[in-house]
Amino acid sequence: MPFFHCALLFTLSVSQFLPLAFCVMALPTILLVQGVPLEQLSLIYLVGVVWVIKFLWAPYIDRISFGRFGHYKPWLLISQTLLVGTTILFILVGDVTNFHLMLVLATIMSVFASMQDIAVDAVACRLIPENQRGLGSAIQFSGNLVSTILGGGVVLVLYEHIGWQSCLWVITAAVAAVIVIIMWFDERDIELAKDIEVNRPSFSRLFSFWVQPQMGIWAVLLILLPMSITIVWSLASPILINRDWAPGEIGILLHIVAPIIGVVVTFGFGYLLNNFDKWLVIASVPILQAVAIFSLYHFIDLQLSMYGIMIALLLVYCLDIGLFVILNAFKLEYSGAGTEGTDFTVQNSLHGLAAFSAAAAALYFAEKIGFSNLILIAICLSIFSGLFLYGTIIFKPANTKKQSSNLGT
Repeated sequence: MPFFHCALLFTLSVSQFLPLAFCVMALPTILLVQGVPLEQLSLIYLVGVVWVIKFLWAPYIDRISFGRFGHYKPWLLISQTLLVGTTILFILVGDVTNFHLMLVLATIMSVFASMQDIAVDAVACRLIPENQRGLGSAIQFSGNLVSTILGGGVVLVLYEHIGWQSCLWVITAAVAAVIVIIMWFDERDIELAKDIEVNRPSFSRLFSFWVQPQMGIWAVLLILLPMSITIVWSLASPILINRDWAPGEIGILLHIVAPIIGVVVTFGFGYLLNNFDKWLVIASVPILQAVAIFSLYHFIDLQLSMYGIMIALLLVYCLDIGLFVILNAFKLEYSGAGTEGTDFTVQNSLHGLAAFSAAAAALYFAEKIGFSNLILIAICLSIFSGLFLYGTIIFKPANTKKQSSNLGT
């Protein structure tokens, strides 16, 4: 890919998640300091529901073009401008003593960010060459990790010195600067060939996508593969708190150190996808998941060194990141011509719903059955997902390998 296209995907991935990283990572801590009760504070994570149901407006973004101004470029400009405007509104009228107002503003911000995400994914599907989908997926997710570092970790470090409004002004300036990069983007670089027949999606595409050959199996994999690792990673903060870690220490480890390592991991898995068979790469995931999760169980169950738990948690995080890069590359491949935004989004929504449900269930049952038992359940889920995946590869090799050519037709 040309350098500008790489930079475009990276900066868009950073900008769309930067305000959200503030809302779901830094803001809860800030509100907690201001005395907002925990049971009320948990509602802030409802903004994540927007990302599960964003498939409802994906067909509009795929369907509505703007004539000579382009198709997805105007959507990028509109959503980016709305995101900047909402962030400024957040600064001007947001009040940490009015939790419900902050929640409404965060939800609106999430809607605009999800619009941009759909357009970005559609552009990525066309922009990334088939033989570089691993690299493209790594670039996108490394942008998400940078937004996590800046919007979550760095903001919390600076909050005590300059206040949350000043931090958000810096975020706003960074998001607004990306508009200039979008303006330079020439959408003609990704226009479909004239001999390709394109049918703009209706809402029926949300269902017809899944009835294509092998999509039922892919749906099961999207649900099963992230479940075990998500359960364990959702327990990271409670495990560290249970070991008497301070919130600041947890923030540095989970929101700064882990994402920095994660950036390197994304490109490592991207390299594997570009140079090895994608099914061979994805087949290694359940094995690595089971090893990482068992190592964490070992250190927790035996009450061993805190350094061992830290290393095990970072290993779990790296595999969580790696799995996302792998699944993202598959989603890019399985998105059809003319329906890229819708196809990618319905896959992402199912993946997100599975991960969100697994994390919520883990937190709900953590005190009831204990960390160790939950981690054992995660190991069993990893083994089961591996058996299902291997069965898919062994018994349906021909269909699986030809699947990408069938999609979008």
